[in-house]
Amino acid sequence: MNRCLFFLCLLVIMGEAYSRKKRAQDQCVCSNTESCKHPKKDLGINQEIYGFTYESTKVELWSWDTLTTLIVPSSFNPSNRSHYNTKCVAHDKGRKFGFTVDFNLSGSINSTSTDAISWSSLAFKKWEEWNAEVMVVNLLPYFHSDNSSTKEDHMVLVQILHNLKSQMIQAQNITITLACILPWKPPCTEDDETCYFTSHAADVCDVIILNPDSFTDLDGAKCRARATIPFSKLFYSISDYNSHHVANNRIILGVPWHGYDYKCSEAPKNDICTPVLGETCLLSERERLTYGDIVSNFSAHYAKHDFSEMYMAPYFTYNAGAEYHQVWFEDDRSLVAKYRLVKEFQLRGIALMYGDDLSPHTSINILNNDLFMWSWLSHELLLHKSQQSSNGIQCAETVAGAAVGCLLLGTLLGVTFTCLALRNKVRKPKAPFSRDRNGAVEEFVDEDPNL
Repeated sequence: MNRCLFFLCLLVIMGEAYSRKKRAQDQCVCSNTESCKHPKKDLGINQEIYGFTYESTKVELWSWDTLTTLIVPSSFNPSNRSHYNTKCVAHDKGRKFGFTVDFNLSGSINSTSTDAISWSSLAFKKWEEWNAEVMVVNLLPYFHSDNSSTKEDHMVLVQILHNLKSQMIQAQNITITLACILPWKPPCTEDDETCYFTSHAADVCDVIILNPDSFTDLDGAKCRARATIPFSKLFYSISDYNSHHVANNRIILGVPWHGYDYKCSEAPKNDICTPVLGETCLLSERERLTYGDIVSNFSAHYAKHDFSEMYMAPYFTYNAGAEYHQVWFEDDRSLVAKYRLVKEFQLRGIALMYGDDLSPHTSINILNNDLFMWSWLSHELLLHKSQQSSNGIQCAETVAGAAVGCLLLGTLLGVTFTCLALRNKVRKPKAPFSRDRNGAVEEFVDEDPNL
């Protein structure tokens, strides 16, 4: 009886999985039905490079040789043909696809509350509609709006994410990655004994993405225009997550491909811009500029920009009438420093935020300076890390082969010269006084009295 019940349950599960797969195939809107299936190709790399899109659907213009996964925003709807086509493009390129869902609950939460159940159901339904390999849960809305959560709330949040992940794994027999976007500083500080979220989140979040725009919070510092990711904060961030039991190979660094325009309260002194009005710091009123905006609208200033060795980031100052502005952004030098850190610290990878930042806001589907940002050397080295290692192994094998070849050649030449030398006959030594036998030399007698 128990055996029959087991086989009956197995048939039900297999039938449900088949029907779900059949529904996914029936709902496929890609021109190539193979693009609706999960990619089977393993890129064979050690680190991930997530490419986030902000609003553009023209992702086929991107350089896909430098990506492992495409992530679309929460505003994208799988029922929208142009939105869904981004998945088709990613799978056509043999890359993984993921989508973002915002965790917009606040205050005290309960895993059995109506809001929690509604959010979980919506997230699972969206995953089913996308049929994606990666789900990115953006937790910034929760931690930015909530200042009074308790350790019980954090444990409930972890339980909600755990239940959602388990539900997705049971629904399809594929590898699913649950990524969590968190601020640069762990939501729980080391001296806060009531907060355990970060430590427990490491058990449910496969990877943690550090949001790059969260680095510019004041955090007790003076109100100044600053780099999007001050380099000193980056070291502190990784160290702090390590102290909360989050390993480096679980951390993905979000890298901004955009900058910010700060309005200074007065003319910058020693290149220091203070965006202050009265006693209010106006960091929140900074203007976001895409890399395309900076290249298109500030080409002269961009060409002559300065570089902060402390922040490891470029910037420039300009006048707009009587107003002073300072723009901080990223270039190849600042990004090389961040990529090198990712490689040396052996982080899980990077998240490009955002691929469409190469375009100006006025024409989001036209990329500016594409090859410069997509294809510079350190990006390629980071992506093809394992390939680089295999090349090193091949190089070592080549050197060893050359050494053996030189040894054999030396041995052969030695034997050859030895044989040539032995071919010359060795002359026998002549008898003593042989030259005197035919000469007029008196015979020597040792009894000669004159000696």
